[in-house]
Amino acid sequence: MIIISTSFLAMLLFIANILNGSGFRSLFTTNINSLLFVFFAVVSAGIIYYLCLSMKKLQRALMRREISENLIENVFQNLEDSLIVLDRNLRIIKVNEAFKRFICSNQRFSNANIKHCFEVLHGLETPCYESGEICPVMRVFETGAPFKFIKRHFDPERGCIYMEITSYPVKDHDGNVMYCAQTMRDVTENIKIDELNFDEKKMESIGTLAGGIAHNFNNMLAAIVCYGNLAKMKLNNNEPALQYIEKILEVSDKVNNITSSLLTYSCKSIINPCPVNLNEFLRGIERSIKGYVSENITINLKLTENEPVIIADKNQIEKLIINLLDNAIDAMSGGGEISIETNLKELNSEYIASKGYGNPGKYVCISFKDNGTGIKESIKHRIFDPFFTTKDVGKGEGLGLSATYGIVRQHKGYIDCFSKEGKGTKFNIYFPLMAYENKESSHFVLEAA
Repeated sequence: MIIISTSFLAMLLFIANILNGSGFRSLFTTNINSLLFVFFAVVSAGIIYYLCLSMKKLQRALMRREISENLIENVFQNLEDSLIVLDRNLRIIKVNEAFKRFICSNQRFSNANIKHCFEVLHGLETPCYESGEICPVMRVFETGAPFKFIKRHFDPERGCIYMEITSYPVKDHDGNVMYCAQTMRDVTENIKIDELNFDEKKMESIGTLAGGIAHNFNNMLAAIVCYGNLAKMKLNNNEPALQYIEKILEVSDKVNNITSSLLTYSCKSIINPCPVNLNEFLRGIERSIKGYVSENITINLKLTENEPVIIADKNQIEKLIINLLDNAIDAMSGGGEISIETNLKELNSEYIASKGYGNPGKYVCISFKDNGTGIKESIKHRIFDPFFTTKDVGKGEGLGLSATYGIVRQHKGYIDCFSKEGKGTKFNIYFPLMAYENKESSHFVLEAA
């Protein structure tokens, strides 16, 4: 561009001199200064033009870089997962807002005071791997590959929580790992749902097994009882063998109760469902259940003003109440108080999904609460298992709560247990609501067919 411009100007000067009658010599002697001035002016203009173009390109590049950095920073800060960047010395270089919320207080981390991950996350003075624990950051620096695992933490407010930790290598152009980017996701709810589903499948499997055993055992037991009664009919009252036959029949009766409980647990017992006004039913058995417990235990009924109606087998519901009474009596050897309440509850889809069956809607809740010794957290997940008991050998079969679970399931209901050791136990039992009494109109409102 500069050469073309200079050549063009020189040609103009040459033509101008010819027109004025001057020759080549006059051109290069009289106008040399003009040519130099024009040349340097054109060169300067070209340099300035080139610098302007370069500045514009640089500005566009800086703008694109700024936009890119802002985009990356926005993505980094707005991720729902906690994200941190660490160096080889386990120092935290950068964190996002989700990480700050995860550690509960920004005071535990400050960019001006770089801390190590084991200090911020675990409150330790030395790295985790020195105590034999898995360190995903060191694993990434050693292997250069991503690493994922689930780690259990303890939160003062939420208790035990589970975090899915995924670590990624950040490499330079030569492939060397410079930093480690680590994401942390709270998967506690997913773990709990998986555990509930596992428990549900386990209970279903045990129920199928228990039902099959109970059916086959019932067939053999029927033969034992039949032949025992026939033998008893053939014996005189004064014959010594009679007492052995009676003992066989007595034990057979106890075994029959066990098989009946197993069938109830497996939801295969024969029931006769019919509309039951739950409040009326509980008021009807109030005297009998108060006579069932000792004098140092009081029973209080707190029934809802609405009169809930459910489809149920009265005998099974009474058996359910007796089983819960037995459980409460064992937990209150020194006396105490038992509260039985009824309320109408709306169960949402999230609760139903956690159970794995049923439909959301209105349910009647029976809350059965005692102030006994409570249940240890370590065994709470096993209380509905058949034959599980904390009693001494010979003092219980461990079928009461498992039969209760089966009754609830066979009535398409749900049961939840809330208990703390030394603070009592509460069972919430939900049955689908068929109808209830509207106190404003004094009419029953139909909920389900």
